[in-house]
Amino acid sequence: MAFRHLNLPNKRELRDLYVAAKLSTYQIAERYDCDPKTVYQYLKSYHIPTRARKRVYITEKKLRFLYTKQRFTLATISKLYSCCPVAILSNMKRYGIPRRSTSETNIKYPRKSFSRNFEEKAYLLGFRIGDLGVRKVGNFIKVGCGTTQTDQIKLIESLFDKYGPGWTSKRDVKGRVHIDYSLDDSFQFLLLKHRNIPEWVIANQKFFLEFFAGYTDAEGTVGIYSGRARFRIGSYDYGILRDIHRKLTQFHIKNLFALERKSGIDKRGILQNGNFWRITVNKMSSLKILFALLGPHLRHGKRIRDLRKAKRNIDIRIKKFA
Repeated sequence: MAFRHLNLPNKRELRDLYVAAKLSTYQIAERYDCDPKTVYQYLKSYHIPTRARKRVYITEKKLRFLYTKQRFTLATISKLYSCCPVAILSNMKRYGIPRRSTSETNIKYPRKSFSRNFEEKAYLLGFRIGDLGVRKVGNFIKVGCGTTQTDQIKLIESLFDKYGPGWTSKRDVKGRVHIDYSLDDSFQFLLLKHRNIPEWVIANQKFFLEFFAGYTDAEGTVGIYSGRARFRIGSYDYGILRDIHRKLTQFHIKNLFALERKSGIDKRGILQNGNFWRITVNKMSSLKILFALLGPHLRHGKRIRDLRKAKRNIDIRIKKFA
């Protein structure tokens, strides 16, 4: 059977989630951004025995109190009863409890429109292309990602906490945390994943550096390799990296832009969905220029710490060979 949701786990991973971790089809679907029915289809396709539907018993009085008085969401109530929101919704329909309107929901979870600051917009675009999943759900824009890094979680919280409600999951079987924010439609500019850096960003140095910082926070690394500081940034985004390469060259930053891995099955037997490109900066004089330009715009905790280490490495090497 062919499925469209190719981001779902393989048979072993799905068995671990459903059988070992005892997650529901709804909980698995929430993590992989698909419909619970799709997860159920995968379970059947992989011949993984499914559990009988869990009957949720909740009195009308209790449900009205939680939903109407306490104003808990379906998701929150479902977590209290270890079931999916659909089960809670079925009980609401049985008891004749009306759902809240969109306007009432907005009052419960107020959202603030985007600031319209172009430097902030440029950073968000760079970070979005590198590491954010973005989709439109009803009247809202949902952004989020899964990560094992605490610094990444803190960064996303710092970017979106002021704009709308966010949810952070517990770590899954792979140690990943899933973080999501619900934003208003002023964030529609994040829906499009650009294949090239927008012209308005390229044309302005401040905007470009913010974009570059966002993309670096998502995809870049600053490290010490064989005792030498280096900057590296790689991805499948050929157009984005080509534009960065050209812009760095304009700043007199010598950088190597090369194809690292071709699409197809690599030597390790791993399928590469596209050509993987990388920019590398090795020369000390170029790194000093790069760090001076890029450093003030970075927001990812690890990138900032690594850049400081790289700066110290360069200073030590300069003194050594002076």
